[in-house]
Amino acid sequence: MKIAVLGVNHKKASTEVREKIAITPHLLSSYTKRLKEHFEEIVVLSTCNRTEIYVATKMDSLLIKERLKQEVGHSKIDLPFYFYTGKDVAYHLFKVASGLDSMVLGEHEILGQAKDAYISAVEENASGKTLSRLFHNSFRVARRIRRETLITSGLSSVSSVACRLAEDILGNLSTKKILIIGAGKIGKRTMNYLRKRGAENIILCNRTYQKAEELAKRLGGKPIELANLWDEMKLVDLVISSTNAPHYVIKKENMEMVMETRKRPILLIDIALPRDIEPAVSSLFNLHLYNLDDLQRVVDENISKRRGEIGKAEAIIKEEVEKL
Repeated sequence: MKIAVLGVNHKKASTEVREKIAITPHLLSSYTKRLKEHFEEIVVLSTCNRTEIYVATKMDSLLIKERLKQEVGHSKIDLPFYFYTGKDVAYHLFKVASGLDSMVLGEHEILGQAKDAYISAVEENASGKTLSRLFHNSFRVARRIRRETLITSGLSSVSSVACRLAEDILGNLSTKKILIIGAGKIGKRTMNYLRKRGAENIILCNRTYQKAEELAKRLGGKPIELANLWDEMKLVDLVISSTNAPHYVIKKENMEMVMETRKRPILLIDIALPRDIEPAVSSLFNLHLYNLDDLQRVVDENISKRRGEIGKAEAIIKEEVEKL
C-alpha cells in the first residue's frame, strides 16, 4: 500500500486561493465518500491555512496525483499544489502536526485539527490500518516536540496573533468594546486570549444563540442574538470573526449601514476560511479590515524568538520518520 498527500497551504497560496478549495465541515462527509470510490484509505485535513488529502492506495503514484487533482474539482484554477509520497508524506505530516509547517510557528491548534480530521475519517470508515498508524505517530511526535523543545513558546495560534494585531493597532484592549462572531473552537480561544490580555467588555454572537450563551457564561461575556448584530456593530471598537459559514457573514452593504451612524473608526479582523467578511468593505471610510494574509507581519516579528528551536524539532522528526 502506498501513501501520498496532495495539498495547498499558506506558503504559496493567498487566502483568496485557499478558500476556493477549502472543505467546510458540512461538506466533509460527502467529500470523503466521493474520494472513497477511488482510494482505499483517505484523511482530509482542511484548516484556515491548508487543505490536504492523505491517501493510502495500491494505485500508481502518477495516477494518484492526477486523480486527486481531479477530485479537488478546480481544474481551471492554477493552484500551487505540493505532492509527496512514501517517507516524504510522514515527514510532512509530522511537521504539520508539530506546528513547524504553520503560519504561526509551533501553533497549538493544528494538532487538534489533525486529530479531528483523523476522527472524521474513522467515523466515515475511510481510514484503515496504514493511515491510522501514520496519524497516530504524528500525534505522538507532536507531543514529543512540545515536551523536548521550546517551539510552542510565545504566540502559538492564529487567534492569539489576531489579538496581538488588535493590541498593536488599538492599544490597551481593557478599555475597548469587542465583538466576537463565532462560538466554535477558534472563537473560544480568541475569547480566552482576550481575557488574558485584560479585555473585559466582550460580546459574543453566533448563528445558534444557545451556543453563544453557553460560551459567554463559561468565559464571562455578553451573548447577543444574530438579529442584533448590526446594532452592536455600531458601538464596538473591534470585531474578530471566525465562523464556519460557506459565505460572507459581513457584506459591504451591511457595513455601509453601520458606518452611516458611527463617528469613529472600527477594526475588523477576519480569521475564517472561507472568509467571513467581504473584502470590498475595506473601501469604506474609518473601517480597517485585516485577514489571514495580513497576520503574517505579526508572525514575522514573533518567530525570531523560536527560530533556534526549529533544528531540534526537525532532528526529532527525522529520527521518528526513520523509526516509522
